[in-house]
Amino acid sequence: MKLGWIAAAGPESVVADALRRLEVICDTYLSVSTPVQSAASELIDGGAAVRAAILDRIRRNHAALAQAIPPDSCTELLRSDAGWSAVLRVPSSVPEEHLVLRLLEEDDVLVHPGYFFDFPHEAFLVLSLLPPVSEFDEGVRRVLRRLHG
Repeated sequence: MKLGWIAAAGPESVVADALRRLEVICDTYLSVSTPVQSAASELIDGGAAVRAAILDRIRRNHAALAQAIPPDSCTELLRSDAGWSAVLRVPSSVPEEHLVLRLLEEDDVLVHPGYFFDFPHEAFLVLSLLPPVSEFDEGVRRVLRRLHG
């Protein structure tokens, strides 16, 4: 089942133009089936507990990550307003790709390099905040050990 929504804000003329363009995209590629439209209210209401659990885990993991980074560290957790990923600015002593591959191959931790997200320069790591708490904490420990020895 596919159901989604978008909030648009800004100057009225820009929003109106964006909404017209989005309507074309939705009509062409993203149409919602009649059964999903009919069940939308129940689907949204039924997902409340899952959304709350995901939000709790994301908040907890983000807070744990922020606390795990030593205050005098050259690793910085970037501010974010939403989402289920965290971005770390890390020392640029090795290329992101090399660091990410070492984390995967030697530390058994999967993170994404910043260039996957079009950061203008190195060195960034993108971490998912979705893993279960114990796996997340262990992964963060391994990442920080790799970064700081």
